[in-house]
Amino acid sequence: MTIPTAATIGHAPSDGRNLTATIVNDLGHAIVTQSYRAGAPFPTEAELCERFNASRPVLREAVKMLTAKGLLVGRKRAGTIVQPEERWNLLDPDVLRWMLQRDDSPWYPNSRLFRQPTAGDWVSVVEQVRAELSRLAGR
Repeated sequence: MTIPTAATIGHAPSDGRNLTATIVNDLGHAIVTQSYRAGAPFPTEAELCERFNASRPVLREAVKMLTAKGLLVGRKRAGTIVQPEERWNLLDPDVLRWMLQRDDSPWYPNSRLFRQPTAGDWVSVVEQVRAELSRLAGR
């Protein structure tokens, strides 16, 4: 599974933020946009250290921050588990920002959101809707 990194979602580590904040942003975005499913095991500490080229204390701090946001829970002998959306702190500014990057809505599970890439760009929205309706119709 390919998980977006800070550079691919617009937050490069060189923008003055520290590595912990970058890891929190990347993993939080991946969790909220459902790259990791609720109840599913989270990658091990060793895997994440290698992926982010980070030390264990830095990674542990990032996981602690995601746990405080309600996205993760640590369980003995089970590892770190992704929490269901009902447990997320939806008033946390980071969680809200990540939620706005989703195409679906946790409040309306049968609906899909279509957004303008730039203000006033309705043509691309209509094209997205047309493509989705064609897909649903099996064409």
